[in-house]
Amino acid sequence: MKKAAEFYLEKNKIEIFNSLIGGKELVLLNGSKVSEKNSFLNPEHYLTIHGENYHIQLKRPFLGLKNKDLKIHKNSLPIKLDYNRGQNVTSIFVLVIVLGLSLGFMIGLKLYEIMWPMPM
Repeated sequence: MKKAAEFYLEKNKIEIFNSLIGGKELVLLNGSKVSEKNSFLNPEHYLTIHGENYHIQLKRPFLGLKNKDLKIHKNSLPIKLDYNRGQNVTSIFVLVIVLGLSLGFMIGLKLYEIMWPMPM
C-alpha cells in the first residue's frame, strides 16, 4: 500500500493509504487502523476524535493528488487544511525505466557498430 495523504486534525496524525492492486483504502489515526474500505468507488471514512465526528473522502486522481481531492467534514461542516501528499514512487519508477531503456538502447547500438562494422 502506498501513502496517499498525511495530515493532522487536532494534533492527531491521520494517514491514508491505498492499494491499486488490492483495491483497499486504509485510514490510520496516530498509527492505529480506524477504517478500511474498498477503494474503487471513492469510499467515505468516518472517525470520532475527542467527541468530534469527522467524515473523510479521498478521490482517486490519475495524475497526482490536489487539495480538492481530499474532502474533510467536521460535524457535517467542511474544513480546509494543509496536508502532505504521499510519496509518488510511480513517477520516479517510470522515469528510471525510461532512462534505463534509453541508455540500454544507445549502448546496444554502439556495441552493434563495434561488433559488426558497416562496409564502406
